[in-house]
Amino acid sequence: MVKALYGKLHYGELEVIVGAKELDISLAIIDERAARRMASEFLVDTIGILGILSLAKQRGIISCIKPDLDRLRENGYRIAESLYQQILIKNGEF
Repeated sequence: MVKALYGKLHYGELEVIVGAKELDISLAIIDERAARRMASEFLVDTIGILGILSLAKQRGIISCIKPDLDRLRENGYRIAESLYQQILIKNGEF
């Protein structure tokens, strides 16, 4: 199945989606928008790195999210300014 879909997404993203479906896993870690859409078509829920950081903050695993968001941005991870602000507000850091 992965080979049939290759070209629409990166091979690794396809493996995650197909693997989640085959193993009956309800949540997959995927950041790319196109891959999230395809996962949704396969009825696989997704969470990205920003969602994971928010969960970690909510569960007390990390005390603040801003340094990690800044580090992601410094290393080339694209986060729109509006989303950046929204995440900080949601996590009580704005």
